[in-house]
Amino acid sequence: MEYKLDRLLSLYVVSNLSYMKYTNAKSTLVKNLIKETEFENRSRVDELLELEHFIMYGPKGYFSATYFEDLRKKYPNEYTEMYKELKPEEYQRKLDEEHEGEKRKKEEEEFWVRKKEQLEKDEEGDWRRAGGKD
Repeated sequence: MEYKLDRLLSLYVVSNLSYMKYTNAKSTLVKNLIKETEFENRSRVDELLELEHFIMYGPKGYFSATYFEDLRKKYPNEYTEMYKELKPEEYQRKLDEEHEGEKRKKEEEEFWVRKKEQLEKDEEGDWRRAGGKD
């Protein structure tokens, strides 16, 4: 049952590509995969074409967004490769944003470590001024 639903959703997603969906492949990865794959074994190619379509045009609604996310998780390496090729500027911008976010997170963590160390030092000084033992 689940396969039939996935297949129906697949057909719906790429229905605008009609019978020429294979000749309309944009990414090198999918084009090469078509050359290497027999027609009877095309299900992976079909899913990657759908992923390619989502990369190019985005999901349109809740169900297609859910399906897009499922495909991204199923084919993470292929997604990255196609995204780099099909939308290089957007891909680079996302990488830069992720790098900047990681940098900010690291700086924030370092700030709080220093803050905690300073608080410990201040408490220790207060302890000693109050006559506490070392």
